[in-house]
Amino acid sequence: MAANRHPLLLHLYSSVHFFERFSYYGIRSLLLLYLVTKLDFTDCKSYAIFGVYGTLTYVTPLIGGYVSDRFIGLSGALWSGLFCMLLGYIGLLIPNNTTAFFMGLGLIATGSGLYKPNMNALIGSLYTKEDPQKGSAYTLFYVYQNAGSFLAPLICGSLGLSMGWLYGFALACMGVIIGLGILFYAQKKQHTPNLPAIPFKYQLGTLVCLVSGALILSAILGRVIYYGEESLDILLGLSLIYGLVFWKHYRSCTEDEKKNMLLILVGIMAVALSGALISHGETVFTLFMKRNVDPLFLNTKVPVTFIQSIDPLTIIVLGSLTPFLWKAFGKRQMTDTGKILSGFGMIVLAYAYLYILCAYFHENYLISVLPFALGLVVLAAADIFIYPNVLTFCSRRTPEHLTAIVMGFVVFGMALSQLFGTYLAKISSVRLINTTPAKSWLAYQDFFYTMAVTSALILIILWIFIRWIGTKKTRP
Repeated sequence: MAANRHPLLLHLYSSVHFFERFSYYGIRSLLLLYLVTKLDFTDCKSYAIFGVYGTLTYVTPLIGGYVSDRFIGLSGALWSGLFCMLLGYIGLLIPNNTTAFFMGLGLIATGSGLYKPNMNALIGSLYTKEDPQKGSAYTLFYVYQNAGSFLAPLICGSLGLSMGWLYGFALACMGVIIGLGILFYAQKKQHTPNLPAIPFKYQLGTLVCLVSGALILSAILGRVIYYGEESLDILLGLSLIYGLVFWKHYRSCTEDEKKNMLLILVGIMAVALSGALISHGETVFTLFMKRNVDPLFLNTKVPVTFIQSIDPLTIIVLGSLTPFLWKAFGKRQMTDTGKILSGFGMIVLAYAYLYILCAYFHENYLISVLPFALGLVVLAAADIFIYPNVLTFCSRRTPEHLTAIVMGFVVFGMALSQLFGTYLAKISSVRLINTTPAKSWLAYQDFFYTMAVTSALILIILWIFIRWIGTKKTRP
């Protein structure tokens, strides 16, 4: 491999990931609208189903990593995961069959569990541990991911809304098929010199167990997703187990390490709470766009799902500027915690702006799409200040013997954000019977006000907690 050049396999596997993300976010762009409009579910039930589905896609990778390590290897897990997702997307294409629809969502959640952790590991396996290009490889991989999540709402979402739900679902299904084709080509290239081969350890017994286990798990997850409102409370209760596990590891640390573990806890909660405050693009903001936003911009009608592309587009554009931004902050000696708190400050400003926009700048209970989009850009920018700096913050303070466990807790924080976000989204719920633009307007105005106040309180509590930890003495 030539100096300063990445191998072709990186681009091939990143392309697989691009199409997988395109399919995943293509379905997400339509899912809530489908539940509310086609299946006539209430806002509350739809939010709960969406939240549980999102949470499970973060939980199942724990199973996928174990299955890969113990039984089928990286390659087997990738193929199994993509085929599982393909079957799930096909299930969504069966018309007027609710059972097949939710079984399909269960299959997608199961497939994501097999796919997600192993694709990340596969990218890392293309480089040695000491290779300085590994960091830039993951950055490039992240760009492919955000490109897929940016295009999906624009293409799948627009097609589904203009031509019919099944057309949008079918296009998402095509994304997985293309991804499988690229993966097949990449696997043929895998034995390139100086790059590690990936074992494919299938045996007949393993294959039978894998297929039957995946189908059983998918059926269970499908029912869990369908009963979203009940499942939401159960999942939140089960999350307390992670709190006990964190406490167990905290108690095993030295006094000096305990201070760092408390700061790591702040980072984990920052991920969970910021995600809960920010990630409403496919839920609340989509329904608000449908009900109370004037879609006309320069005499062109903006599709409802357009606003779901704002977050990834902002990350792609501003993400390329972050090295210069962090350098400027470095001159002012701003710490990682300072950047994280600045991100929460931006969340407060964004929701305060959206509340003022809602309260004072509307015509017939409609606001213009451009001012609304600008508020979402600020929210997306806040995420850039929080999540990457939490990863840096945690990696610098993690005790050596707890590195993998702490990163697992950070991922758990992302799953927790889906649960917290769903409870917050319910504030904006609107009755579908006898609903008027004025009634939905009041519901969303209350939501923006509540979110502004909540994010301000979280910012203050995090600041106090960080200051308190800073006053704790450590041993010399």
